[in-house]
Amino acid sequence: MIYNVLIHRCLKVASAFQYFQFKKLLINPRKAQEIVLNTYLARLEVQNYSEFCKRYPITRYQDIERSILQQMEQGDRSFIDDVIRFEPTSGSVGAIKWIPYTTQFCSELDKASSPWLYDLYRKYPLIGNGKHYWSLSWLPNDLREKASNNETEIFPWYKKIVLSHLMAINDEVVKKETSQQAMEETLYYLCKEDISLFSFWSPTLILSLLENLFTNKEVIINRLQTSSPDKAAILSKHKHLTKDFTKEMWPNLNLISAWGTSTSRQWADVVTTLFPHANFQGKGLWATEGVITIPFEGKYPLAINSHFYEFQCLKTSQVLCSWELKVGQIVKPILTTGSGLTRYILDDKIKVESFMGQTPCFEFLGRDRVSDFVGEKLDFDLLEKLSSKIASKLKAKFVTVLFHNSGMKYYELLLESKNTIAIDSNDFEEDLMKVYHYRLARELEQLGEAKIKMVSSGVDYYYEKCHNEIKGNIKFEIVMPVYEDKK
Repeated sequence: MIYNVLIHRCLKVASAFQYFQFKKLLINPRKAQEIVLNTYLARLEVQNYSEFCKRYPITRYQDIERSILQQMEQGDRSFIDDVIRFEPTSGSVGAIKWIPYTTQFCSELDKASSPWLYDLYRKYPLIGNGKHYWSLSWLPNDLREKASNNETEIFPWYKKIVLSHLMAINDEVVKKETSQQAMEETLYYLCKEDISLFSFWSPTLILSLLENLFTNKEVIINRLQTSSPDKAAILSKHKHLTKDFTKEMWPNLNLISAWGTSTSRQWADVVTTLFPHANFQGKGLWATEGVITIPFEGKYPLAINSHFYEFQCLKTSQVLCSWELKVGQIVKPILTTGSGLTRYILDDKIKVESFMGQTPCFEFLGRDRVSDFVGEKLDFDLLEKLSSKIASKLKAKFVTVLFHNSGMKYYELLLESKNTIAIDSNDFEEDLMKVYHYRLARELEQLGEAKIKMVSSGVDYYYEKCHNEIKGNIKFEIVMPVYEDKK
């Protein structure tokens, strides 16, 4: 106990400088951003912001993909120097994007994570009494040898040492060959250790882990009987996942950190119901490409000294700097980072909610033209392309893709044809499995297998599934959620 407290105190102290610096910079975001921008202007050999905008247009991944892949394959410096690793994430027109992580970029992330950590210890001091579990990313089976799954690699060496003593999960979990093996090992350690903080991205992953705990109950109990017989007895006693079980298994859990807005809100509510004895804090907006906001003193301010930020107003398409934003504007972030991304636009819709000092604070509204219910991040353009291809092959009309949100969640491609023959859904599932985050969601059992449904009337079928809808009001989008099937 005393050892744990001392280690936590070391992490808090190691994060203190960045916390106080961040708090000071919130007063003058323009000054903070100009300091960051000047480091990039020097690298790019550009004189000022005006010239920067003229020489570098707003970009997307497909504009830089060839250079990144060339550097990955040939080991040259065709995109950026000092690459530590390449991090995978889901693509829009393709199945996967690779983002370079450099020493400078990791330092930029630390400038955001340290203020958040210090603020956590201030607001929730009891998280310093136990072990932490951070599950920031999982890798699909076929990428586990190509990419790193150890989130502490972004931190400076001295924080890595401290964190290695605080984490409930050791490096052996990271090295497991499959997601299922890693999950079983994770469940064992989560039950064995005294956890004070759960940090996930998606709340559905928490629920999936807990469901797997009861599915693999006997295996976990057998392992716990040697190392932690009290915990084995608790797991053996409870037949179902309830708030009584979570309280008894993790009595000192003080905080759960996960997404809590947009499509994640309903699942965050389920998590808080299952863990009424723990606090819940919603995540900031943190993409593989960079960090935008962090939870800080009750708000979600821009990570003002991490990257250089611009924002595209969805209403006017005007590009604005952070100090030009006004409350109520809905924008998309544009990042210039130490990983070589220059004026790189993200399809995240965020709303200016308020200001902390003079720095804008945001609310995440959702992904623009992306289906992301459990973290699968399926781009609408890609879904439309895949669906139209299958519809053409089957001589049918593409209606929509339904997302079934009850029980085991799954996608269903809805096609319309006069000849409603039985359909083999393998084509749709095989195409979706090429998408990084979808494949991961399937392996973690957050999603069931995708299906294809051929009907004579797409409107009638959708009305049958969502019987509270008025037929005349139905406007088909690329993806449409079905929250309750008719029984």
